[in-house]
Amino acid sequence: MKRRIWICLLAIFLPFAVWAQSVAEISEQVDDDRGFLTRLLERNLSGAGREVVIDGFQGALSSRATFQQMTIADEDGVWLTLRGGAIQWTRSALLRGRIEIAELSAEEILVPRMPAAQESATQAETTEFSLPELPVAVNIERIDAARVELGEPIIGLPAAISLEGSMNLAGGEGQANLSIDRLDGPEGHFLLDGSYSNETRVLGLNLQLQEAADGLLVNLVDLYDKPAVSAEITGEGPLNGFSADIRLATDGEPRITGNVSATAQQDATGATGTAFSLDIGGDIATLLPPENRAFFGSQTSLRAEGWRGETGRLLIPVLDLTTEALSINGRLETNDQNAPQRAQLMMALGSDAGAQELPVTLPFGEGMTVESGRLQLNYDAAEGQGWTLTGRVGALDQGSVSIGELLLDGQGEVLLSDGALDGVNGLIEFGGRELDFTDPGMAQAVGQAITGSTRFDFTPGDALTLSNLTVEGEDYGLSGHVLASGLSSGITVSAYADARYDDLTRLSTIADRPVTGRADADLTGYYVLLSKEFDVTAHVMGTDISVGQEQLDGLLAGQSEIRLDARRDRTGIHLDELTIDAERLDAHAQGYLNSGASDITARIALTDLADAGDQFGGALTATARLTGASGARRLELNGDAEDLRLGIAELDGALQGQTRLRAAAAETQDGYALESFSLANPQLNASGQGDFVPGALDAQAELSVPDLSVLGRGWSGGFEANATLTEQDGTRFVDLTGTGQDLTLGQENVDGALTGTTDLVVRAEERDGVITLRDMRLNNEQVNAVAEGTYGPGVTDVTAQLDIRSLASFGPGWRGSLDADASLRETGDGGRRLEVTGLGHDLSFGQAQVDGALVGETRLAIRGTERDGTFQIEQAQIENPRLTAEASGTVGQGVTDLEATVNAGDLRFLGNGIRGAVNAQGHVTDEGGVRQITATGNANGLAVGQAQVDPLLVGATSFDLAASQSSSGISVQRLQVNNPQVQLSAQGDPASGLDIQGRLADMGLILPELPGPATVNGTLRESGPNVIADLDITAPGPTRISVNGSAARDFSTTDLAINGNTEARLANPFLRTRSIEGPVALDLRLNGAPSLSALSGQVRWQNGGVAEPGLGIRLEQVDVTAGLQGGRIQLDGGANVSAGGRLTISGPVDLTGGTMDIGVVLDRVVARDPDLYETEISGQVSLSGPIIGGPLLSGRVDLGETEFRIPSTGLGGSAPIPDINHVGDTRPVRATRAKAGLEPYPSQASSDAGMAAPPSTPPANPPRLDLQINAPNRIFIRGRGVDAEMGGALQVQGTTRNVIPIGHLELIRGRVDLLGKRFDLTEGLVELQGSMIPVVRLVAETDQDGITTRIIIDGEIRDPEVTFESSPELPQEEVLSQLLFGRGLDNISPLQAAQLANAIAVLAGRGGEGIVGNLRNRVGLDDLDVGTDDEGNVQVRAGKYLSENVYTDVAVGDDGKSTINLNLDVTDSLRARGSVGSDGDSTLGLYFERDY
Repeated sequence: MKRRIWICLLAIFLPFAVWAQSVAEISEQVDDDRGFLTRLLERNLSGAGREVVIDGFQGALSSRATFQQMTIADEDGVWLTLRGGAIQWTRSALLRGRIEIAELSAEEILVPRMPAAQESATQAETTEFSLPELPVAVNIERIDAARVELGEPIIGLPAAISLEGSMNLAGGEGQANLSIDRLDGPEGHFLLDGSYSNETRVLGLNLQLQEAADGLLVNLVDLYDKPAVSAEITGEGPLNGFSADIRLATDGEPRITGNVSATAQQDATGATGTAFSLDIGGDIATLLPPENRAFFGSQTSLRAEGWRGETGRLLIPVLDLTTEALSINGRLETNDQNAPQRAQLMMALGSDAGAQELPVTLPFGEGMTVESGRLQLNYDAAEGQGWTLTGRVGALDQGSVSIGELLLDGQGEVLLSDGALDGVNGLIEFGGRELDFTDPGMAQAVGQAITGSTRFDFTPGDALTLSNLTVEGEDYGLSGHVLASGLSSGITVSAYADARYDDLTRLSTIADRPVTGRADADLTGYYVLLSKEFDVTAHVMGTDISVGQEQLDGLLAGQSEIRLDARRDRTGIHLDELTIDAERLDAHAQGYLNSGASDITARIALTDLADAGDQFGGALTATARLTGASGARRLELNGDAEDLRLGIAELDGALQGQTRLRAAAAETQDGYALESFSLANPQLNASGQGDFVPGALDAQAELSVPDLSVLGRGWSGGFEANATLTEQDGTRFVDLTGTGQDLTLGQENVDGALTGTTDLVVRAEERDGVITLRDMRLNNEQVNAVAEGTYGPGVTDVTAQLDIRSLASFGPGWRGSLDADASLRETGDGGRRLEVTGLGHDLSFGQAQVDGALVGETRLAIRGTERDGTFQIEQAQIENPRLTAEASGTVGQGVTDLEATVNAGDLRFLGNGIRGAVNAQGHVTDEGGVRQITATGNANGLAVGQAQVDPLLVGATSFDLAASQSSSGISVQRLQVNNPQVQLSAQGDPASGLDIQGRLADMGLILPELPGPATVNGTLRESGPNVIADLDITAPGPTRISVNGSAARDFSTTDLAINGNTEARLANPFLRTRSIEGPVALDLRLNGAPSLSALSGQVRWQNGGVAEPGLGIRLEQVDVTAGLQGGRIQLDGGANVSAGGRLTISGPVDLTGGTMDIGVVLDRVVARDPDLYETEISGQVSLSGPIIGGPLLSGRVDLGETEFRIPSTGLGGSAPIPDINHVGDTRPVRATRAKAGLEPYPSQASSDAGMAAPPSTPPANPPRLDLQINAPNRIFIRGRGVDAEMGGALQVQGTTRNVIPIGHLELIRGRVDLLGKRFDLTEGLVELQGSMIPVVRLVAETDQDGITTRIIIDGEIRDPEVTFESSPELPQEEVLSQLLFGRGLDNISPLQAAQLANAIAVLAGRGGEGIVGNLRNRVGLDDLDVGTDDEGNVQVRAGKYLSENVYTDVAVGDDGKSTINLNLDVTDSLRARGSVGSDGDSTLGLYFERDY
């Protein structure tokens, strides 16, 4: 502002300066009058940020000077233009010390805007305060501006006015007359006529304003609704008797009227003075926006009356301001020394002021409301020195915060000395309650209440002291002392304060991060308001501070401290100390800063970066120094690090060891510009030098990484690069060259292409966002890539060539070569055209399905144009002898229209059994935000190499699809798939219903056990985001299932009812060797996200059957119900055992938790193996625990009458079945063997059997066992002459895979019968081993003729071993002879020998060379054989040749019957046979035999 005043004065007095030039100087310039004077004027009027240009200046030496045009401009352009300007002045008046201007005029003045603010540069030094000095006063007889144009930024709208008037100041009298008329827009007139005389002290004032609606004044003050305005202030008279009337009307209606007056008057004591009064009021509310009118109401009044004596005494007995929601009443009285004698103030707000509409909206408070308020101040010197203050505001709502109650209370003294005011002191208490912030962060940080207090001492014109200042909130507080001194000079504020925040967690929400810890701070110093000097010492102490930033939290753990000691004076800013001291961080800075010089040094040290987080490590020390004068400062940075880790694997390896960092920057107009930098360690070296200043870039940079393996990620090899960076006339140039050696980037299909030496060259330039690639090349023995051109908005034109000589280095199985050319060009109409062509030879990518199609020559081509995000494809093609694919059309958001075709004559190139021919066409379009998709095609002889799928694809397959895709998902309007085996069609409108029909001609093609057709029929209908389903499904047999309900399109939620019937036998292919049968009824519901927990309902299996060949058990009349709810299955049911008895089951299976608790009750269940055992079982067992982890089978089993049979297996016994070579078997026979586990899995036989898994796959965690088997008696062992009763108890533990039986059964009674002789058992034991096959040991002992003999039967019950022992020791056959006949073998007859052999056969169940062979040799028989007859009975045969051609034998069975046979060989081919039996049967025959 001061600068502008000087400009105006200089423009006025410039003619005087010109006149003061010597005649010689003027004469020298007479030939260049315009040049000299113009330059002089422009030089003196212009300045920093301001340029003055004058055209057509004339008459500098005459009494009237003119100019054609004068402009004043700043950095934003011209802001003032004067045209046709003139100044007429009286030169001789200067000799009398007067300046008389008769005319100051301009034809046109243009002011489009206010001039830009001139901001002075910030400097470190302070400046002394000084007031502007105005040199002279100016008297102007005539002011005339025919047109003044004001721009919109001046008063809010553009306007043109004319200005006319005069001013004079002479002889102690002054007069001003000014008339302003608006030239454009609504009519407007402003008149000012004022005068004053020092001699008569008469003041005359006449100010008038008349404006139509939307005039200048209402826009300038933003009067609501911009009405027409009429305003007037008039008055005349001496100052001791002056009265003025005030009137304001809008739209012709009076709004505000009043009077202000001043009259000479004596007070009650006769003292002379002036009485004054102000009485003004009216309907102010109509001038304001509607939201502010309730506060003022229909009438607002302001009345004040007072008297001021010539001695300075002041009396204001009446002060009254009244609105609808505010009342202020008060009085004030001072003495001759301006000291207060009485002060009373009563203010009421809202309901306390009688407002009817609550809450009250405060005017100009941006929606602030209040319920009530009251403030009262009382002081009367006649009653003493004391003063009191009470205040309260209720329910203040500022929008962002509401305060239930604000309190302000105070009391103190007014100190007078000889009638003069010496000071005021007291105590002020303040606070806010029930604070409610809309911002949760502020609510947490501030709390619900704040209280505070302070003592104060005020000395007029000197100082204000606030002592014992305290502010308290929840978990925080402040205390201190403040002194404001020099109130009449520069105002210096001195303070010391202590602050604390006990729980920084309260700042977490407002900081938008978790904050913890405690902070304490103290501050001491002063600040001079006008000169901005300061001297401050601050200390902040933190305890366990964390800010949710792992690295910083680690450094701030424990105690942390910040110290600051700084000052600012006329010499600049002095930083005596700035330290940050934490347990893991040390930083320090000091120095000075001013306009002429600076020197600041800072240092930071981190001894162990691991404190910042586990991913960090190493040590870092860095120093920085700032030197130089303002505008030419220099910043240098030096740092040293040891074994740095930053948590970035690529950098951590490169920063091991000692790393040195150097950088230098110089100050510029826009900040600091980097001049040089370097980073060096054994793994990495990067540096740069030169000028990095934007606009003047001229630098070089180097990078060297000897071994990229330090960067990790599988990188290796060495790389070096050099770059030159320059800038010229706004264009930046980059020239980069680099070399890599045996590079690998951890990418399997790329690394091989970078073997050897790889050269990289980039030469580019950039200007205004446009990049020009002059040359970009990458070259090595495997690959050569080149690119050049221009890239930028509207000018893109880039071409590239790629030559891959061999793809072998790109990955395993890759081979062939590829050449490709590409270009991207702007079309000139906003589009960019892309063209790519390529040719590959014998391409292979290690994918058999793809490689077969790429043998030979493959051509690639893409041609199209991109414009505004839409790509117009003219051609996209892949072509070779085996496969052709083409596409064309438009691709873009909302405008896609693309057609494509695929033709493959034979798909065998895909391998894996895939074959057949395919021809397909597709079309994709976007219409109204919906993408329409159609596809048609056909295939012949399709196969995918899957035995269960290929039968469905035999013959010709055709398909036809019509679908749409929108934001709500994919909808199908039409789908048809047809071939001889499968027919599937879907038609209709998804909104009203899509009819679905599907049929599989023979489900046996998939599951041979389920021959017959399968169908699905129904509708699918879209309903908002869901699909409504109504489907009926049929399958072979009685399977009928209906699915009804709804599901989200993405199946995220469902509500489906599943009902129907099926047959349990359908599951047999998945049950391996066992089988089930019977009807199954389904009544299920899937409600929610598809999962087991969303499935509820019931599955019931009635009148079913189960066959378990492995256990020899068949269940009949099975009735089981499975109830599903919340991921649990509740099983309840029972079944009859075909052999006798019943079993029931009940209990839950938790599918989500993976546990079960199933109870099984056995009620006299008969289990039998016809060749081994039969038993009756009762008891209760449970299967509980984790399903996968191995449940526990526990409980008690009681065995009823049980019989174990020692099988009579003949002399063959139980020898394992030898390998059998099946000749001429059929596929059904092999399928049967596969189910029995006699064929491998997988195999053709298992596939024919429809097996989904091997016949027996043991679980990873078999069930655990804890069974108690109780068998106190009636456990019989019978067979081979043995009849024994056993009893006892067994405990079975371990697992089903590793059974651990504990306990055994002991002999109760028993015997062995041989040849009619009974031998009592003296010892008996039955145990269970890991295979759960009983192992028996039975011993019969007898004494005869001094010989003790024992018969021992020992081993698995299905094939025990029989031995004979004696004392004294004899051969086994001798023992048996003594036992049965009481004599040795040498003394028994042939018949006794046969009986002896029969006895052995009965016990052993088989023959052999053992006892039987020894017996045959001892008795001299040619044949002694133990076998079975046609009915399975044991039979002993003894034979002897009586002569060379006569043979006889005797056969004795275990039923006592005997037969004698006689054979006579007449010739080699003719034989006579005869036999006689003990039962009377006899035979005689003649036989002819011939061998072939």
